[in-house]
Amino acid sequence: MFSRHTTCHRIVLLGIAALVLFLSACAGTPALALQNEPVQQYRGDYADVQLRFLAEDELIAHYGRRNNLFIAPAGLLSRERFIAFELQISSRAEPVVLALNQIEMSYGGRSARPVNRFQHGQYWQNRDQQQGISGAQAMTRQRTIRATVLANQTSVAPRQTDSGILLFRGAFPQFGSALITIQLLDADERPLERATFSFEF
Repeated sequence: MFSRHTTCHRIVLLGIAALVLFLSACAGTPALALQNEPVQQYRGDYADVQLRFLAEDELIAHYGRRNNLFIAPAGLLSRERFIAFELQISSRAEPVVLALNQIEMSYGGRSARPVNRFQHGQYWQNRDQQQGISGAQAMTRQRTIRATVLANQTSVAPRQTDSGILLFRGAFPQFGSALITIQLLDADERPLERATFSFEF
């Protein structure tokens, strides 16, 4: 039979272990560390595409650490991660259409489509309401999303350049190879050419 002292000691240890698990669950996912070139380019017959990985420290410098729109918030159960890239596309002699449903990232044994500005705006609108963020602050955050995250579809006129944040959300792993495929379309939404990029984390 355990003494009262031993029982209390075990209860304290169990409490400490539970607290450690709780705090680790509340912590956000560790930042991704890129192992290869952060800026990659594709030069095609119809367009040039540049994809640049946006590291967490750069996102914090631009958008702050607290409630950063492009860093997944800590959660008790979810280990969601945001992966952000700056995408720049320059067309040549013909218009080019960039459609998010024609972009795919394969990473960690799963495939994901990017989220558009409306989806990301809804995501943060719900979270901001839960945290009591409203009024001018909430409106500013929504404006930032609309100004930066890519729309569902972007038409780039001949010899013009457009850019925005290409954002993926999901339970992505800490390490692995991310292959991003971008199928470019013509003005009638027929396939033109395909750009591929590989990022090692």
